[in-house]
Amino acid sequence: MVKQAVTGLGLLCAWLILQPVAAIGQSAPPTPTNFRFVTGLTPPPPSPPPPPPDVSASDISVLSWNIRVDDYSEAHARDAMARSVAISPRPQVILIQEAYNTRYGIYLDELQRRTGTTWYGAFAMSCPSGGWNGSSCTLNMDGGIGIFSSFPIVDTGTIQFPYGDCWTSAKPALRAAINVNGRTVQVFNTHLQTGSCNNVAQQRYSSMSNYSGPQLLGGDFNADADQIMSTQGMSPNFVDSWAIVGSGSGFTFPVPSPTMKLDYLMSGSGGTAQPLSSSVVTATGSASDHYPVRTTFRIQ
Repeated sequence: MVKQAVTGLGLLCAWLILQPVAAIGQSAPPTPTNFRFVTGLTPPPPSPPPPPPDVSASDISVLSWNIRVDDYSEAHARDAMARSVAISPRPQVILIQEAYNTRYGIYLDELQRRTGTTWYGAFAMSCPSGGWNGSSCTLNMDGGIGIFSSFPIVDTGTIQFPYGDCWTSAKPALRAAINVNGRTVQVFNTHLQTGSCNNVAQQRYSSMSNYSGPQLLGGDFNADADQIMSTQGMSPNFVDSWAIVGSGSGFTFPVPSPTMKLDYLMSGSGGTAQPLSSSVVTATGSASDHYPVRTTFRIQ
């Protein structure tokens, strides 16, 4: 499959503004000014000790991977999850695209079998061609996107962006609010439209213009950074983790010799989720026609 620059940057940003974004952390109240009087030869009291370091920050490993839709088998679903958690450092949050809703239970089961820990999940399906009636999807489609987390998911939401491509009449964005050691972190996953049938760059921009705030955002955006990270796309509300701390070329598609960067992990530009390291993972081999992106974020 050959992908061109993709389709969908326009409703994504407005939706985020309406989401119940919980604060990731609060600064301590300012220290009041103290006054003291020194008389005679009495020595001043010793200076107070420095405040203890902030130990409340949490580092989390996040993976985004288009696992390829043309293999429906249970074996492929399990293999994709097995390869995901074999990556080091092991992802604690996994975003997948071109997945199957009917394999949702398989994805969770394999993650738990491989790690021995409980995983939580959420899924959103695309709307097939001819299924969008102007306000909702009237037809079913098994393919879609998922978020899986080893942190508890406390809330979810989804929206369809009605900008069609060769296979769909609307594409979803999925939100999962996860509890990271007492902090609520909003995680978003999306798979924007392909440009295989026509040039649909404006539809891509339309799907992205509604994102804002201190969330984590990943997915297959189906276009290079000159579109996705432009001011018409995700900039300045979001920053690409790989552009800040990434190593290697950053190209994710097509495997095995990628020439395009279609897959991203971003954080809000407010700085409450700071990328520490980011890389394209080639160890997943030929399991998909995309390589995944993995980033460690520090949640503050």
